[in-house]
Amino acid sequence: MTIRPARLVLDTNTMVRAFYNWDSPSGIIVKQCQSHALRLMLSSAVLAEYRKVLRYDRIATLRALETQDAVEDVLDRLRYVSEFPFLTGVRFEYARDSTDEKFIELAIAGKATHLITRDKDLLSLGRDFSEVAKRFRHRAAFTRIIRPEQFLAERNN
Repeated sequence: MTIRPARLVLDTNTMVRAFYNWDSPSGIIVKQCQSHALRLMLSSAVLAEYRKVLRYDRIATLRALETQDAVEDVLDRLRYVSEFPFLTGVRFEYARDSTDEKFIELAIAGKATHLITRDKDLLSLGRDFSEVAKRFRHRAAFTRIIRPEQFLAERNN
């Protein structure tokens, strides 16, 4: 039996927490992506959002990495080791928070096994009965939306 490796999409809040504390569940996941233990799915839009948010002054003061160059080094490494699925034709409208559409579309196109987030709106897609949640589960039946600590706990069992 072949075990399909985890294919992850990381929401921006997961990336920010990783940059804040590399020993946190988010930091551990990002380090495992960098070392090829996990497959990270990226798109140009997601990478651009990571860069934009990690440059915010209020985030920059919290980061474990001192300089923007150090941040860029980590993002470049992630870009190098990640997969960039073909996104053409994948469209998912998410009116509750249109800024999350890029993560949902990436999960669908990349056939992600997990979308890792702490965002309550995104987490609700996996369990509630709204039309948008049903539509997500229909289009990404293979994707679980979970918190970083839950992902690591399940992975270690």
